[in-house]
Amino acid sequence: MTSAPRISVIVPTCNRPSFLMHALESIRRQTFTDYEIIVVDDGDNDVTHRLLEPSCGERFLYLHTNRRGLAAARNIGMQAARGHFFAFLDDDDQWLPGKLSAQIAVLERCPEVALVHCGYRIVNDNDKPIKEVRAEARKWAYQQLLAWNSIAASSVILRSEAARTSGGFDEQLSGCADWDLWLRIARDHPIEYCDEILTLYRIHGNNMHKNIAGMERETFLILEKHAMHLAREQYTSLRATHAVRLARDYYRVGNRAACLRLLTDALLEDPTCSLLMHELSVEEQEHLIGDALSTLRSAIHDTQQHRTYQRAAAKQYHLLAWVYYHQNRMADFRRCLRNVFQYRFPHIPFRLLVPYLKSFFGKRVSDALHTLRTRLTNKHAGFRFL
Repeated sequence: MTSAPRISVIVPTCNRPSFLMHALESIRRQTFTDYEIIVVDDGDNDVTHRLLEPSCGERFLYLHTNRRGLAAARNIGMQAARGHFFAFLDDDDQWLPGKLSAQIAVLERCPEVALVHCGYRIVNDNDKPIKEVRAEARKWAYQQLLAWNSIAASSVILRSEAARTSGGFDEQLSGCADWDLWLRIARDHPIEYCDEILTLYRIHGNNMHKNIAGMERETFLILEKHAMHLAREQYTSLRATHAVRLARDYYRVGNRAACLRLLTDALLEDPTCSLLMHELSVEEQEHLIGDALSTLRSAIHDTQQHRTYQRAAAKQYHLLAWVYYHQNRMADFRRCLRNVFQYRFPHIPFRLLVPYLKSFFGKRVSDALHTLRTRLTNKHAGFRFL
């Protein structure tokens, strides 16, 4: 047996032989060549086995599982791997030729780093570019990754020891199992980022991320797993943030009921969170927010919940007001601010009054008010407007 390879490339696959062959070809085009390939077939299609059998050898391993899921397939690949580093490539994704070289260089330069990821280009079935993602999660990135999983599995290379000591992929999860592992690694180790587009991430009808209900269940399960490491306020804020993100996904596919359910949950978790969806027109946003607030109001049963509703309504109309203000739609701006005044009087931030008066009287009056505020603040130590 030859010496162990530097990198074990783990490729889970399930009944997608045509995509798989393109993925494997992208590995063979790498400028870094000290690797082994481990294909873990979790499907029931004999075509994959027939295509790969001629390639099997010491540096190309083919394993077959029995529909155990993506997380289990990756774990089986790691158990069989001999490399010092693990790289993952989903069967419908591809790498650009310098991917492994660039990331190995970072790991060799920074021995304290456990994981390196890179930018990726989202493409469709025909490899047509959709957009590029450059999310610089680096160093001690645990808190950043809790808010958003910016790391695509196919963009990652990590130290084998870190993967194993972190417990591998949770096999109770599917679409979010990678995020869960990155969080466990990032909690204990620094990570790094290659600011290059080195991975092609394919979006198509069979992606796991199309299963929004499954993503919802797993997202909140993962947050619950990490709750012990978070302050109560941070935990509720994160739940609200992810509820709004998932609500957007439901809205895009036309499931308005699920969207409103999650927006209402977000307001209950954190009344000051933002429900704005900037990809929609401001009229659509206001209509959706109004429906979410109505749903919240109908669920009110006590005084404390009524205060929650008031805070939530004031915050959302405050945010909408600024959107209208920056579009120079002053009548709508004033209408939204009247709602803020209604729900939060007398706790009105002074900074809202200046643009409110400006919308009536113009810039000259608002500048005079701003000057007055500055003079009062400077004259009286500790004096602050709300």
